[in-house]
This record gives sequence, C-alpha cells and structure tokens, in this order.
Amino acid sequence: MNENDIWDDEIDDEVVLLASQAYEKALSGQNTNELPNYSVCMNPPSTSTQIHPKPNAAPVNLQNKVPNSKVTSAHSRDNYERNSHVQSLSNKHINDNNLSENVMSNSFCSELPNYSICMNPSSTSTQKQTEPSTSRNCFQFKKPSSNQVFNSVSTKLNDKCEKISSPLRAMSKVCKTDNVNISEDLIFNNVISKGQDSDQVYRQLLQLKEENEKLKSENGKLLEKCVTKEGEASILRTQLKTCQIAVDNARMEKTKAQEKVQMDWSEKLSAANKQLGELRTQLDFKNLEIISVKEKCKLLESNKVRLTQVKAGNELISQSYNNNKSGVNESQSRRIKKISSAVQTDDKTHFLKLNISYTKEYSKLSEMLPYIVDESCKQFSILEYNEKLIQQDSSDKCRIYTTFHRLPITSQVKKTRKMFNLNCLYEDLSHISTSQEPDLKKCLHVVRTARDVLQEVLQDLETIQERITTAFIKDMDEVYMETTGNIITITHRELLCGKSLYKEEQGIQARRLTAVLVYILNDPKYKEVKDSILQDDKTVEQIFIELMNKICIALDRTSTSTLYSGLLLSIIFLLQAFIERSTQTMDVVKNIILSRPMGFVICEIIKQMGSYNRKHIYDMCGGNSGNLKLDHEQGVLLYRRDSCTMRVVLEQLEVALRCIERQYLVTQAVECGRSILRIYSMLNSCDEQDNGSRCECRSVLMRVMVYTLKICAQMWTDRNNNTDVESLRAVCQYGVQVLYLVVSIDTDCLTKHEGPLIQMCHMIKLHCEEMYYNMISEIISTFQLATDETPQSYNKQAWINSFKTFSINE
Repeated sequence: MNENDIWDDEIDDEVVLLASQAYEKALSGQNTNELPNYSVCMNPPSTSTQIHPKPNAAPVNLQNKVPNSKVTSAHSRDNYERNSHVQSLSNKHINDNNLSENVMSNSFCSELPNYSICMNPSSTSTQKQTEPSTSRNCFQFKKPSSNQVFNSVSTKLNDKCEKISSPLRAMSKVCKTDNVNISEDLIFNNVISKGQDSDQVYRQLLQLKEENEKLKSENGKLLEKCVTKEGEASILRTQLKTCQIAVDNARMEKTKAQEKVQMDWSEKLSAANKQLGELRTQLDFKNLEIISVKEKCKLLESNKVRLTQVKAGNELISQSYNNNKSGVNESQSRRIKKISSAVQTDDKTHFLKLNISYTKEYSKLSEMLPYIVDESCKQFSILEYNEKLIQQDSSDKCRIYTTFHRLPITSQVKKTRKMFNLNCLYEDLSHISTSQEPDLKKCLHVVRTARDVLQEVLQDLETIQERITTAFIKDMDEVYMETTGNIITITHRELLCGKSLYKEEQGIQARRLTAVLVYILNDPKYKEVKDSILQDDKTVEQIFIELMNKICIALDRTSTSTLYSGLLLSIIFLLQAFIERSTQTMDVVKNIILSRPMGFVICEIIKQMGSYNRKHIYDMCGGNSGNLKLDHEQGVLLYRRDSCTMRVVLEQLEVALRCIERQYLVTQAVECGRSILRIYSMLNSCDEQDNGSRCECRSVLMRVMVYTLKICAQMWTDRNNNTDVESLRAVCQYGVQVLYLVVSIDTDCLTKHEGPLIQMCHMIKLHCEEMYYNMISEIISTFQLATDETPQSYNKQAWINSFKTFSINE
C-alpha cells in the first residue's frame, strides 16, 4: 500500500459510494447492533480505475461474522471521519438489489451481507467501454490522513455536481444525477467510536449541514460583493483611462500652444534683430556722413580754401526772379534776350527766346499697378462643377470596327489649360507705365498674352457648346431672371481687381488682361503708336476682333453671357480703342446685345452707340420686328434670331432703367439719358430717314427716352437729392430741345404719335416743373399700357386721346 496516497482524491469516489450503500443496508437489517463488514471494500476485485484487475488471493465467498454483543469493525485502526453524498441509482445497480434480497432472506441476522460481488460490477456509470488498465501497480486503498475531514459537499459555485476523475479517455468525469431521488444530503462519519449513539452522530451531521448552509449563504454573499467590487473596479479603471487620455490631450495641447508661442516670439525676435541690424547700418552711414560734413567744415574754416563768387549767366536766371523784379522796374526798358551774343541787325530782332511751359497729358498707367499685384480668386470653370455639362471620358467607351481601314488614324489631342498669373507681366507693365517713351516690344508681349488667354476662353465655350443640354439652358435662363432684378455698378479699376465681381463669374483672367489693354491703348503715349502696333502685328487687327466676335457668338449659343458679363464689359471698353474700325466692332456689339448680358453691359453699349456713325446705327435695324416680347413680371426677353437688334437693346435698357429707378442711381440715369437722347437725335435727322421700315424700333426708342426723362425728372424734383442736380436739369432741358428741334424741321412728325408730347413740352417747359413731371408720368403710363401686338393706328389714337382731357390750367 502506498503511504503517500490521500483519502480525499476523486479516484476512490466509487468505492466510497459502495461503502455507504453497505452501511445503509446494514441499518435496514434486523440486528442493529452489528456494524457492516467493510473488509470486502478494502480489497475490491474491481474498481472504476481498474478495468482488468490482477488476481486476488482472497477467497471469493468471504463472510465475516460479527458477534451480537459487541460492535466491532474489521478495520478499527481507521479512526477518521468521512463525509459523502448518498447517491443510489436503482436502474444501474442490479447486483446490489439482488444482494439485499439475499440478506433479507437469510436466517442469520447476525451475519452482514457480502459486498464482494459489488466490487466487480459488470457495468457501472463510469465504465462505458472495457479497455485494458493503464496502471502498473495492483489496486490498493489509500490511507486517510490522520487529521483530514472529508466533505462531499463542495463550497465552489461552479462545481454543482460531484465529478469522478479518471485517466481513461472513454470515462466520464461527471456523475449523472438524472432520475435520482435524494431526500436530503447526508454527511457520514467514517469512524464511530465505541459507545457513541447514532442519534448523536445524526445530530452532529445536521449541525454540520446547517453550518454548511450558512457557509454557502455567506459564500454567495461574498461572491456577490466580489462581483460588485469587480464592476466598480472596472468602472473606476475606465474612468482612470479616460482621465489619463484627457490629461494627455491637455498636455499635448499645452505643449503645442507653448511651441506656437515660442515660434511666434522667435519670429518676432528675428524680425527685431533684422530691423536692429538695418538701423545699425543706417546709423553707420549717418556717422560717415557726419564725419564727411565735419571734414568739409574744417576745410572751409582753414585758410587754404579760397572762396570765389559764382557768376550765373543770363540763361540761368529763373522766371520767378524776373517776375519778382518786374513790378519794381516797370518804367525801365526791359532787355530782350537774343539768340546769339553777336551784333544784331534789324532783320533778326523779331526772333525772341520765350520760356513757354509745356504741360504733359496725365497718364493713368501707374494707377493700374496696385490692382495687378493681387492674385485672381480661384474660380472653377463651369465645366468642372456643373453636373449637366460633365461627361464621361470617351476613352472609357469600347468601339467595334468591322474592317481595319475604319480604325482612327490619330488619337484625339486632349486640350490642356495653361496656368497663367498676371504677376508675370508685372515687370513689363511697370516698365510701360514708368518709361517716358513708349516701349513697343513689351506692349506687343502683353497683347499676345491677352490673345492667348482669350483663346482659352473660346475653347471653354466651344466645349460647353458641344455638351449643352436643354436643362442647362433652363438653368441659365433662371440665372438671367435673377440678374434682371438688380444692377451693379462697375468702374474701370474694378475690372483690374482679382476678386469676383458677382456670383459665379467666369473668365476673370481674361477680363483683367483685357482691362490692362484698355489702359495701355487709351494712354496718350500709345495713341501715336497704336496704328503702328496694329500694322506691325497683324494678329491684333485680324485675330483680336475676330476672336472677340467668336466669343460673343459662343456666349449667345450657350446662353452663358450672364456668367461672362465682366469680360464683355472689358471687351466693350476695348472696342472703343478700335473705334476707327467701326464696321468690325459693330458686329461684335450686335452679338453682345443678342447674347442677353447683364444690365451694366447694356448701359455701356448705349453709351458707346452714341459715338458710332449714323449709318452704323441704321444698320442695327434689319427692318423686321420679329417675335420679340418682354415679360415684365420675370424680366425675361424673348426674341428670335432675326429680331431687330436696335429694339432688343432698347427692351433690355428698359429693364435696366427699372433697376436704376428702384436703386436710385443718379449717375447711371444721367448717362443713359444723355446717350439715348444722342441716339434719338441721330435717328430722327431730316436728311436720312428710313420711312419704308416696318420695324417699330422708333416708337420703342421714343418710349424708352420718355421713360428715361421721367426718371431724371423725378430725381430732379426730389428735394433731398443734392448730387448731380445740374446734370439732371441739363438732361431734361436737352430732351425738350431735341424733341422741339425734330418737330420744327420735320413737318410729317406732327402726324406721328409724338407730336402732342412735343407741343405740350414746348408750351410748359418754362412755366412749371411740377406739371412737367406729371405730364411725363402720364405719358409713360400710356406707353406701358400699349401692347406690342396692337396696330400703329391704335397707338396714334391712344396718344391723341390721352391729351384731350389735359389742360394747361391744371
């Protein structure tokens, strides 16, 4: 027997089970004074861990008789207490039942049952398959330790069931407890001392059970507290991590702030050191100047230097000196400066040398330099952000050709955009603006650069024309409707700025370069060499005007003139430099008008039309009114391509005048009034009139002129206005004089609808300003009520009937 074995191992659990069953059957016998014979269990022929036991020397049928008077045990030397659960499996212990029946039928009550049969069962709960034993030694019971108490009830919460350990693979480690009737947990002592009562033992067992239950409850509470503490610890651990992260972030931010402040202070310190070095250099130069001045003073104080008198000639005497002495010596005869100091004869006395000051013309080239330095704002092309114009790359598509000769010869060249910055021309423009003589070479370089930028704009418009859709045209019409409700004022200097003049402006670089050309060609120095520029570089004469014309045609076809109105305004200013070539520039103006630009472009076109020849103004009217309408609610101008250009621009001017009246723009009203009166006086001259024209542009011109005069009169009568009062009065008086002059020369003009207006204006122009204003208001309301589709006779009748109830007394 191995002395080191301990009784508490799980290997001998089955043996303990058999012993407990034997004890139970002994208690149920007739003679209660005899204890069961455990000698059979101490050397079993077969256990759960010994599948094939070695041969036993003990006899098979062993019966131990115990005397009735004494309660003894075969193994009294084992005086240790042992506790285990009582488990009885009825369906698996058939041999035990047969044994109990044999005991009950036995006549000898003093004999204990033979449990040797149970030690070699045919089948147990832990022996599924019979396999050879792996143990080398024979089976031996383990001795219990001297001071060890065994309790079958485990205090661990995870081990709910008693486990039987086995080194074999096919054996289960858990004892199944299904279909087992257990009344209660019984704790047995392994050794019962002599003279000890079973009731007392049972009470001790009950006390131990109660103590065990208490310990279990306390253990459960402690486990709950442990789980709670673990949860609190995890929460605190999470909070600790959060606090550590926050502290680390704050530390990093503080470090970054300190580094930033340190960098700022280092930059300031370096700048201060640099400035200090410059000041020291200046101080050194000043010290050198002071030293040189002191040396000169010492030389002057010494006797080595002779002071000589400076004699100035007659030519060096200033004109101011002569003017100061002219009042003193008025009675004395003045000396006349001669050309030469030789003896003068009488025939040369009339040649005099006169001091005449020559005033040069003012140049505006230096004004544009501060605006050129600014970079252009980063405005994306409409091809890049408009979804209706974005197309997929054609290279992604697969094409199938039937024959080889249909294959494309060359691949399509991708258009590349040149990156251009206006600052690269700053050196040339600075030289042009500061030089006294014109520099033809640098001027031509600027012209060619502007031409290249305009060609890029034309390429973009051609690409838009290829991708244009009906939805895109509707969007552009909506943009045009939004712009007709407001008018902006743009000056020459604002065209040079790099910022966007309005929302979604396109062609900013082209607009700026075109404005630079306007400044150069309108400068007095370059007016003389402008013709030579056009002759030397034929691209300026041919390509420039043709390029601008193509751009305007593309804007008309793509309906994108609203986005390029800034460029169109620069083109109109540039056309004034080519006014001598009015035939080509007039075509550009017509295409700009038909493209429906913004209101400030139309106002500038009306101003420029006054400087054209009368014949070119007549050519703007094609003699066909076309299907031209104006939606006054939305401000949309509807027309066909064959409509009269003169009438189109007048309808657009009327829309712009409404915005001028609403925004109370006095300067724009005066300029439009002067321009429209100039055009009206040219078209209504007596020597050239087209009486056979069917177009109604003359009546529209009359209506727009009266509406302009009405706005000027309203602004003139406004007492709160103190600006441009004389200009407004001059426009109103000039309008009345123009109408009166036309009536006095043209006798047929009295039969037209403007006759009553001229008569009334002539009668009351010197009487009352209020009546003048009221009359113009009534006339303009009559014009607004008359529709474009009504016949001419109706217009005449409306004009005549409007003045029947009008009297001078009112």
